[in-house]
Amino acid sequence: MRALYPDIEKRIAKITEIERTMVDLYNGAKGRNATRESRMEVVAWIAVCKFHCKLEGGFVRDWVVGNYSVRPTNLGSNPAGWINYLPRPNGSSIPYMQEGVVPADLDCHLPIHRYFDIDKFQDELYKFNIECEVYREDWRYILLIDKDAPTGPFTMDLIEPHVALTHDRIDFDVSNLSLERNYPHEIGMRIDIT
Repeated sequence: MRALYPDIEKRIAKITEIERTMVDLYNGAKGRNATRESRMEVVAWIAVCKFHCKLEGGFVRDWVVGNYSVRPTNLGSNPAGWINYLPRPNGSSIPYMQEGVVPADLDCHLPIHRYFDIDKFQDELYKFNIECEVYREDWRYILLIDKDAPTGPFTMDLIEPHVALTHDRIDFDVSNLSLERNYPHEIGMRIDIT
């Protein structure tokens, strides 16, 4: 079965292979053929391989497995228009991607046994000229990444580990698939359904 889908394994390895070189990452983030999805892969690699996060959700389903990439036809030449803002009770607002942008975002669960430093995470992104705005909620960080980049913006949720532990049900809308550090040929399941 694996022989039929080598492209899926290549996309898994771009996120989970700890031996990726700086040149490889630079090409994904800033190279001649860099795309929104390749920049998302670089951000996901930093979260998974450098910060020991677990990547789950729509990005794994839509991009890694499905290789789907869709842009809103009504805002094709204006990537900044892909961002919507949801008002919060305290008067501020949080960003989210407009429906129709696929893949929309990255969903990561922070590690249980390691300290996560958002400033160090941002420092790693800046090495590749990837800028982000951080929005803090009680149970997660929301990052708006590449807000002004010509390839297009995306968001990232970094979910606190105590919240991840309470998610013991399958979300069929987003999927049960996950990727972890140093498993470059494997897709995991958030909830074992075997």
